[in-house]
Amino acid sequence: MFKSVRFPYAPPTTIATSVLIIGIAICAWFFSPSLAHVLSDRLTYDAPSGAYQYSTRHSDNAVTQIQVMFDLNDAVAIKHYRQVNQARAKELLKSAKGESLWTTLTFTKPLLHRELRSLLENAGVKPVSYTQVGWTKTGERMGSTFFANDESNFDLEKAAKAAISADPEAPDHGARMAGVMLVDGYITISDESLGQLLKDNRVYNVDTTAHEVKSLANDSKVIVHLSTPFWDMNWDEETQ
Repeated sequence: MFKSVRFPYAPPTTIATSVLIIGIAICAWFFSPSLAHVLSDRLTYDAPSGAYQYSTRHSDNAVTQIQVMFDLNDAVAIKHYRQVNQARAKELLKSAKGESLWTTLTFTKPLLHRELRSLLENAGVKPVSYTQVGWTKTGERMGSTFFANDESNFDLEKAAKAAISADPEAPDHGARMAGVMLVDGYITISDESLGQLLKDNRVYNVDTTAHEVKSLANDSKVIVHLSTPFWDMNWDEETQ
């Protein structure tokens, strides 16, 4: 069983259904910081490293949701975010071995299914969602995120195909997909999992921010949504 979310013209985010809210929050932060701090029921904070901001929101079931944000249009900000993540990962391998870590894996280029499965299995990744990227029939960039409910019976190829609309009138019908660019899921803070991903040249970024944000929020049960610059990366060639 799986479900999918299609976003033919979506801006960069790993949670397609949150595009509008996240976009408003990001714009508010960079163009009017005071406005960002009072958006709805959210409070926005600066990370100690200065590499990102994060906003908190309490949902109806009292579970805190945290959105991590940084300037996806600034190459310097992106580089800083990656460097901070890499440094944090190395520290976690010393101080938090064995812990489970929620992460977003961004690849240097879209990966085909066989190669992706091998990479994830070898690093012990437990995927929750996959985001494939490509182009519509009219040449527009598009992305499609699909979620696995039971990984043991999950058919990646079938799910990827089903995530593209069969309706001839849909914008993504007949799209040309390049492969999977993102995976959200859990890894283990260990040399065999996190350490291996850090050494894999196919992985553009292993996001470790969730570990820090949960500590800052003093709540291990918060739901963390991570941002990634995948939308503006070159999907035809590797991005280093």
